[in-house]
Amino acid sequence: MTTRCPNCGTLLQLTIPEDRSEPVDLGVLLTVTGVQTARSAACALFGTDSPTPAQLERARRRLEDMVQWGAAVRRQGTQGVGRFPPVQYLPPHRHAST
Repeated sequence: MTTRCPNCGTLLQLTIPEDRSEPVDLGVLLTVTGVQTARSAACALFGTDSPTPAQLERARRRLEDMVQWGAAVRRQGTQGVGRFPPVQYLPPHRHAST
């Protein structure tokens, strides 16, 4: 999985274990990448490039739970395909720059 650093734009390569013996920690993933969407979180959680609608919803709910716990901040996206850009989730310490 690749993503760009939100601060400098550097391309980051994240390696998710294929055997899935250990679950992906969304808090760690969010801290490392700086920003996640439901789709990017579902790809990491379920080890797929094409998550199903159920997997997308499961990832979205987990990210929303993190917002409720104060472990993430929700921000409406400004870029994307179509009329509705994807909602972005950021680590709590990065929300001041939004």
